[in-house]
Order: sequence, then structure tokens, then C-alpha cells
Amino acid sequence: MSGARKISLVLIVSTLAGCNSQPPADPMVLVNSERAFAAGAAEKGLRDAFLEFSDYDAVMFVPGAVRVKNHYGVSAKRPDLLSWFPVYAEISSSGDLGWTTGPWEWRENPSNKDPLGVGHYITIWKKQADSTWKFVLDIGIAHRAPMTESSTPALRVLDQPNKRERVEPGRGREEMLEAEYAFRAASVAEGLVSAFRSYLTPDARYYRLGMRPIQGIDSVCEILTMAVGTCTWEVEHADVSKNSDLGYTYGLTTLTASEGTAQFTFMRIWHRNIEGIWKVALDIQLPLPPEEKTP
Repeated sequence: MSGARKISLVLIVSTLAGCNSQPPADPMVLVNSERAFAAGAAEKGLRDAFLEFSDYDAVMFVPGAVRVKNHYGVSAKRPDLLSWFPVYAEISSSGDLGWTTGPWEWRENPSNKDPLGVGHYITIWKKQADSTWKFVLDIGIAHRAPMTESSTPALRVLDQPNKRERVEPGRGREEMLEAEYAFRAASVAEGLVSAFRSYLTPDARYYRLGMRPIQGIDSVCEILTMAVGTCTWEVEHADVSKNSDLGYTYGLTTLTASEGTAQFTFMRIWHRNIEGIWKVALDIQLPLPPEEKTP
């Protein structure tokens, strides 16, 4: 091969590689989207902001899962104010799926000094076909602690799983669900503490109604020692990123104890680490009202 042809070939390969390359994932796109969402709620009202920033099939939890467009599409505009900001943002290595979390406050009237409700939210964001970001899931807990956290968020880009362990999104979703149901089986066979200790990431977050979020395996397991009964659950929806390193599930949990049964809605964020193992990075659960017994 002549020198000219070699140079031409190198240029062609370099050009094609440049066309196929993707810019590195940036969690600040999630922060900016979340801040714009919150600003929209303050300016236009909660209903209009939710409708503007949500994916067509996005869900929210009230406390069961409902489509945002079904919930707010038929609701009247209200003068209340929900304010929030992100303190943590995490994005998949493929830059197409991510989430944020932080504190929220609710005021019946924007002029009120003191909020009537406070808590923490979680928003899952997904990159759209037109490269804009919309949220696909919104959930949160209420507690009594005010918004005292720093407004400068911590940021994380997930490590890409080992290339030898990379899988297609469809298979990645199947593997995440396999981990989810193995987690459920361990919960029944070994108890919640043992199951959570096996399936949590070291820095996992744990959200429950009435208390601030807890972080870390030991702290979560300490809380779980007070749990009584057997938990089982069914997944209603699951999705993963293109690189299959980040995913989420939500569904229905049933707690069976000597006093009877109770039901909860749950949502989990999963990480697939560089060894190809799925672990729970965040677990949130909301109690559902008891079913009314027919006479």
C-alpha cells in the first residue's frame, strides 16, 4: 500500500471514529434540568411544571403509581408552592439515564414563611430522542427536617461495566430483574437484614416516611432490625440505561406479620458494577392505605 493510501485510510478511520464518539456523560445536565423544573413550578405552578417537564409515560406516586399526565391533566391549577433543589445527581456512563435527589418544602401559599410540609424527593430523568431531558419518575417522602443541606450538589458518573461483561439493554434489564427477584427470595428465606446486606451498594440510600434519608449498609441494616414480618414484592415496571449500568424498578410490596398484612409501593435504583453485578443503590417505600372491607 502506498504512503498516500495509508494516510487516506487513517484519515477515513479517524473521521468515522470521531463521528461515532460520544461526549462524556455530564451529571450537570440533570442538575440543570431539575433546577429548571423547580423554577418552572415557582413561576407557572406545580401542575404546569409537571406537565412540561415529564416524559409522556412518566409516573408519580400519590402514594401508588399514576401517570403524571393523567393526574395533572385533569387537576385545577392551585396557588400553593412546592420548592426543591438537588443535592446529588448521578448519570449512567452512556449519558442517557440519571437521577437526582434533594430536599423539598411545601407551602399552601407562596407568601407563607414556614412550610406546612418538608421531605426529600427522587427524580429519574431520561434523555429523549431530540436530546432534551424529561423525567420519567417522581417520588418522595415527608419528614420533619427542614431544608438545611448545601445547594451545591455532589455529582457522579457511573463507571462503565467491564467490556467483557457489557450486555445489550434488553439483556441488562433481564439481569436486573433476575437480581430483583433473587433479592426477594433472599428476603423471604433469610430475612430483610441479611437480604439488604447482600444486595445493597456500600453507599446505598434508604428512604422511609417520617425520617430523613439514611445512607450506608450498616445504618440501613440497623433500622431494618426493627422490622417485623415477611416482605415479598412484585415488579410493575423496569428500565435500564444503554450501557446497562443504571436501572430502576417499581412495584408493590406486601408485608405479612402476625397482626395482618400491609401493602406499600416501592421504587429501587440499581447499579451494575464493573464486575457485572447488580446492586441496590436506593430503596424507597411508601405505605398504601388499607383496602376498605365490604360489608
